[in-house]
Amino acid sequence: MVTVLEQVKAIKNKLSEGKVVFGTHIVNTDLQLIELIAGAGFDYLWIDTEHSQADKKDVHNTLMAARAAGTGVATFVRVADIDPILVKPILEMGPTGIVFPGAQSADDVRRAVAACCYPPVGVRGFGPRACIRYGREDMMEYVQNHENAVFKLIQLEHKDAYADLDNILAVPGVDAFILGPVDLAASFGYFRNWKAPEVMAAIDDMIARVHAAGKFIGVSTGPYDTDNINLWLGKGVDLISVANENMYVSAGCKAALGCLRGVAKEIGR
Repeated sequence: MVTVLEQVKAIKNKLSEGKVVFGTHIVNTDLQLIELIAGAGFDYLWIDTEHSQADKKDVHNTLMAARAAGTGVATFVRVADIDPILVKPILEMGPTGIVFPGAQSADDVRRAVAACCYPPVGVRGFGPRACIRYGREDMMEYVQNHENAVFKLIQLEHKDAYADLDNILAVPGVDAFILGPVDLAASFGYFRNWKAPEVMAAIDDMIARVHAAGKFIGVSTGPYDTDNINLWLGKGVDLISVANENMYVSAGCKAALGCLRGVAKEIGR
């Protein structure tokens, strides 16, 4: 069994080597489907609780299903808000990392990092459970390395975060930033038009400044077509999260039905 510390180290090593880290979103709670996707070969699963119906029990079961795949796939849980009360029980379940949405200032980012770390660095309460496999792993090793035991991702999805980017980049403890293009565009007044020139210019500037600060940046996006992937990889993102189970199932259904209808038409049925 791959430990949480080993998962975090593997993601950091891949990023440090200049390789792109690939992930997909999990928005449902079907455990067989999660285990299937966990075995598909992605570097990480982005388990969403901000825009899904998942509760704490669902998250715990999802993490267990991901581990059951046996691939060592990393797991990032996106919480609904920057709130230590929301983060604490999730951390004890043993995810590889936490994704924080809605950060708009350096103070928000400091609160997010603090929620993931034990005192005196942060405010995390003590109660490790699944994160140390219920005692099968060395608790003191986990505690002593607590700052590296959680991969901390901050979403940049508001114009206020862009305005405060220099101060945000100065906050220690962040492992990667994630662009949220649609919400970012909405904050600029371009809802559903994230390719507006003003938004694209801000995105390009953020990527450049994050890299200049020696940090990593990724994107959370829906489409996984060649044009969209080329766009983001061409911009130099280090992580890319695409699609979700709904999109894969929908695409598979459309492909199957298209094949059925196509053959039936060819033979005049």
